[in-house]
Amino acid sequence: MSDYKKVAKVVLQQDPFNVGVQLKVCSEIFMIDDMDTQEHCVKLFGEGEYKDLVGVQGIGAVWKEDKNKFVSMQPFQSWTWDDVNDVWVPPVARPDTIGNPTFVTSEGTEQDVYSNVPDWNESEQRWENLNREDNKNYYWNPSNNSWTLIE
Repeated sequence: MSDYKKVAKVVLQQDPFNVGVQLKVCSEIFMIDDMDTQEHCVKLFGEGEYKDLVGVQGIGAVWKEDKNKFVSMQPFQSWTWDDVNDVWVPPVARPDTIGNPTFVTSEGTEQDVYSNVPDWNESEQRWENLNREDNKNYYWNPSNNSWTLIE
């Protein structure tokens, strides 16, 4: 009995942040026999380039030639790739939501004041979050490690 693996059909796509740069992007995913070759993939699924797909990456993932694997698409123009940890890094560190203050709602339930997933605002180069207690928007101020009201 043979093993199976996932392969991705790769298409060229314009890099949204770098004019004239083409990215190899996963457009389709197929399960094949572990011993199948590039030529066999072409016979089965049509002309194109096929790469092994390992892990949780899927359609829309970008092939990194130097890493010989797929990675997630760059989320924002200002974010840079960290080769050591294989992640996209924002120019301002994401605020830690551990120890998030809580409040009691009018229904009597305890809820975190801030969402555990703040939003990155690319034009302002900052993290923003809704304060669910006062229903106002705040931004993360890294100089004093606190949320500041957006006025």
